[in-house]
Amino acid sequence: MNRTLFSIVFLLIFSTVVFPRQSFAQISSETFTDKEGKEHDSGIDREVKDLPSGKTFQEFMAGALKGDAQNQFEVGRCYRNGLRGAPKNLEEALKWYRKSAEQGNSNGENNVGLCYWHGEGVERDDTQAVSWFRKSAEKGNSDAQNNLSCCYMMGTGVAQDYVEMIKWCEKAAEQKHGLAENNMGSNYRFGMGVPKDNQKAVAYFLRSAEDGCSLGQGNLGEIYFEGELVPRDYEQAVKWFQKAAEQGYQAAESYLGVCYLKGRGVSRDLVEAKKWFQKAADKGDSAGQFYLGDCYQWGLGCSVDLELAKHYYQLAAAQGRKMAKARLENLNAATNLGLGHAPSKLLIADPTPSP
Repeated sequence: MNRTLFSIVFLLIFSTVVFPRQSFAQISSETFTDKEGKEHDSGIDREVKDLPSGKTFQEFMAGALKGDAQNQFEVGRCYRNGLRGAPKNLEEALKWYRKSAEQGNSNGENNVGLCYWHGEGVERDDTQAVSWFRKSAEKGNSDAQNNLSCCYMMGTGVAQDYVEMIKWCEKAAEQKHGLAENNMGSNYRFGMGVPKDNQKAVAYFLRSAEDGCSLGQGNLGEIYFEGELVPRDYEQAVKWFQKAAEQGYQAAESYLGVCYLKGRGVSRDLVEAKKWFQKAADKGDSAGQFYLGDCYQWGLGCSVDLELAKHYYQLAAAQGRKMAKARLENLNAATNLGLGHAPSKLLIADPTPSP
């Protein structure tokens, strides 16, 4: 399995990451995680349970109309995501976030920054996003500190500066911000802004994983699976992949599928393997799509279905997965010869290569 930067999803509090089998966590402008606990594009949405329990949208609005900054922020959250009976309305969300922010509410400031970052209810403006992240970060908001760190890392909306990146990432990590802890692990793993230090990298990934961050859990599982930074331990890998997969992290779902497929750290179970590949593939993960193609081509945990095999190979190949392209070409060649399955002499690898 190629090394995966499961590590670097510098979830700007955006947070997320796929593991194209070149990185378990890629840096992406869509990987911010906002104050609502929403990890964009990761299939994880914790914001509903994070909303104050028992309060209705009307109650939030009543408080907001009286000028309460936190209620204004909550109204914005409801509008942004159509929660508690509020219609989804990004313009209204920004309006109420801004009202909250103008009173100095750091959550409101961070989310105004997110609106500018994503272009939600306003034209995208990275410079404005950074400005609002900074206002919030300077008040100690850990989400904003992590977002600002990621902006410095990517050089988006501000000049790239690894010193500032580390400064703000450490501040967020000190507050047990799981994504920031994950990012510090990546920094030490790859020597970004700090000297490479495997021991510190593992320590930060462990902190992130234990704080419930799916990316940290995925990275920890990946280094145990690969035997990189730590002695190889498939049982530990499965433990952390399972935790990340249960949060909907597609990269971990694919890895967990491989563990069941090959019997690594868990009893071999082709049906369970296919289940996790399907979950990952449904979220657009190219590894999950590739392996699901294998499942349908060879009847691994399901009935043989060559048309579905071709479909998933095509999806994976479209994302640049070369093995999927080769599989598809071989399968098409075999079909044209009237052979059904590609015979072994046409295979470029065994049916279940590592991701």
